[in-house]
Amino acid sequence: MSDIKDLADRVILITGASRGIGYFAALEAAKRGAHIIAVARTIGGLEELDDEIQDAGGTATLVPLDITEGDKIDQMGGSIFERWGQARWPDCQRRFARHYQPSAAYCAQGSWQCF
Repeated sequence: MSDIKDLADRVILITGASRGIGYFAALEAAKRGAHIIAVARTIGGLEELDDEIQDAGGTATLVPLDITEGDKIDQMGGSIFERWGQARWPDCQRRFARHYQPSAAYCAQGSWQCF
């Protein structure tokens, strides 16, 4: 991929960041200059991602969280707002929230709707 830092000064929240598409999306966005808020249940995977992001010269905030726990999502949103002064969710996050069903099957379907 390109080494252009076209995401400099952006903060990007990525769910499922400990493996698969989320992992590589987070890594690529960090390489392009974004600060990553990496959300996943797997702490070890988040730590591996953080190591790779740091090796690439990027930064990340790790959030070990199960996104099916709505009260914790609310707490995370408040923390993001406190730290960065805003909490704007991208269109795919709004679609996810609007159609949310706590099932792995929907998570896969919801992710594809974002592309």
